[in-house]
Formats: sequence, structure tokens, C-alpha cells
Amino acid sequence: MRVLKKISNCFKKISSGKYVIVFVLLFFAVGSLMESSFMGSAKLRELSGGTGMIDMRFCYSPKTAYTMLTNMGAPGRAFYAKLLCLDFVFSVFFMFANSTLITLLLRHIKADSRFLLLNILPVLRSIFDIFENCFLFIMIFLYPRKLTAISIISTIFTSVKWSIYGIALAVTLALTAILIYKKSVKKIDAQYPV
Repeated sequence: MRVLKKISNCFKKISSGKYVIVFVLLFFAVGSLMESSFMGSAKLRELSGGTGMIDMRFCYSPKTAYTMLTNMGAPGRAFYAKLLCLDFVFSVFFMFANSTLITLLLRHIKADSRFLLLNILPVLRSIFDIFENCFLFIMIFLYPRKLTAISIISTIFTSVKWSIYGIALAVTLALTAILIYKKSVKKIDAQYPV
């Protein structure tokens, strides 16, 4: 718990409007590359006859994962490995963008300090994403050898990653809604004082 508080406090120190904007722009830049036709998932689909990224599914069986790797062919698997390297960068920028944004929103709504640990959600999501990528690398580099246990561990990391992502997104939207509500109430109170 002490480590989580330290990480949370680090984001508290760097959470200002300018840093949030920089991290969000970097996040969108890397995200755009990951979706682009020359370097991203669109290129993977082109190289692999329509097979997408395994880690974009919520979960998958070992059979599904290895069928997708087979359908990718050697060029698709090599490209997917490169795309996973870019996904490491994406994970880091997502973590910084979302953690600083959550911290900034908590500050603006004057939330109780106990809620500050919510800014750890994107960190956890990125950790699971990085582990997922490591296990997918193992599957790619050892292909055609099929390691069921590695695939099962990979899908667990994938499912947890997507679950935490959903929670972090819900928290971000809820905090944004609370901030908008508070600003609206404050504006109405200023216009119509009692």
C-alpha cells in the first residue's frame, strides 16, 4: 500500500493542466500510429489477411490465439511483434495521460484525499498491458510451438487490463460529470444569490 501511495503522490506532483495536455497529446499521437495504415493495426490486417491484434479482444482461448497467429503468417507475426513494441510506449503514455487527468479532476472537485488512489487505476492497467505484451511476445517468438499455459496467462492479463481500463474510463467520466455539475451549480448560485 505504501508503494501505491508513493506512486499516487508522484502523479499528484506532476498533475497540472500543461502536463495533462502534453500527456494526452502524446497518448493520441501514439494511439494514431497504432491505428494507422502504414504502421498500425490496419497494416497488420493488410499483411495478415484481415486478422487483427489478439490483445484487442477481451479474452481468447489458446486455440483462438494460435489460430490468429497462424492466420497472420510469418510477415504478420513479425509485424505484430513490432506493433507490440509500440504498444509498450502507448501503455506508458496512457498511464501518464489518464493518471494525471484523474488527479487533476480530483483536485478540481476538491475530493477527499482518500480518493487520490483512484489515479493508480491507469498504472495498474498499464502494468497488466505490459505483462500481456510480454506473454504475447513469447507466443510469437516460439511459434509454431504452442504453449497453452502461456496463452492462458496472456488472456488473463488481457481481461484484467480491459476490466481496469473500463473502471478507469468510468471514473474519469464520473469525475468530469461531477466537475461540470459543480461548476454549473456555482454559476447558477452566482447568478441567483439567495
